[in-house]
Amino acid sequence: MSTHAPKIYFSDVFDVDPKVVDGYGAFNIALVNDLPLFIDPFLLFDSLDAKYRALHEEIIS
Repeated sequence: MSTHAPKIYFSDVFDVDPKVVDGYGAFNIALVNDLPLFIDPFLLFDSLDAKYRALHEEIIS
């Protein structure tokens, strides 16, 4: 019988140290839940980064 905890979080499933995920400013989501997370396209539109503004243009077209 295995005594390992189930792999629930992104860091567990992909074997990434949770501190690394946090260091990127990412959210270590629980992959066993359906979460209503999304990227607001207006944040892309208003970004100072040209590549994110280009993503917004792709969404619109």
